[in-house]
Amino acid sequence: MAFKRFITLITKIKKAEIKLTDITDAIRPQFKTKFTPRLLGHAGRLQGWADPSDQDVISIWNRTFPDYALSTSDLQDKEMVLVVTKLAQDKVDTWRNKIGNRGIVAWLAVFHKQLTEEIATDVAFFLDGTDQLRNFYYCEIIEPEDEEEADQIQAGTPGNFSKNNWTDRVDFSQGVPQRIPNTSAIANVVKKLKSSHWTKIIDAARTAAAAAKHRDEAAEPAAIDVDAEPIEEDFDLVDNDSDA
Repeated sequence: MAFKRFITLITKIKKAEIKLTDITDAIRPQFKTKFTPRLLGHAGRLQGWADPSDQDVISIWNRTFPDYALSTSDLQDKEMVLVVTKLAQDKVDTWRNKIGNRGIVAWLAVFHKQLTEEIATDVAFFLDGTDQLRNFYYCEIIEPEDEEEADQIQAGTPGNFSKNNWTDRVDFSQGVPQRIPNTSAIANVVKKLKSSHWTKIIDAARTAAAAAKHRDEAAEPAAIDVDAEPIEEDFDLVDNDSDA
């Protein structure tokens, strides 16, 4: 039968030694491009941390590769089924690990903006439930697509930093051109900064921005109450309009 040729097997194969190259070159690329997306789509609809059953995996396999169909009840297919189910489980595990790693990054971004007490409350809520039904399994965090993660700082007071003073320029002294490397000098310093330096810079910038915001709020004039009674003045306005 056709499916007998799709796996390069010796007489007996050990589960720990199974690898993708055990599938013949003829359908190996489709294992990634066709079979794996269908498999992960099925796994994503299961209860938290539940694995697809061997029967489900083989069913997806047979729909993807009908010419290489297998049966879990056929002893002749036993080792071939083992290869497919082992490779499928590897794909599911790798997929879950990537979700977990990305989830850690996303939650750190959320917690970074919270107070310690808020984090403790949220963590207690998210971890409530069983291993199969934790609350955080169903929490959604939407991040801008194709946007690099940045440590945001509130806008401070605009400074006088125009294009004119952000460029290397040339001055002439006694007819001799001299290059003034304003931009290059700053850029070279910035390139040498390490993560520890940026942490200090960001902390200082946040403090300065918060202080500037506080000053701006304190300087705002009081709101005018349009419904208040008119204030009686102790003087009269003189009308000097000559046309009156």
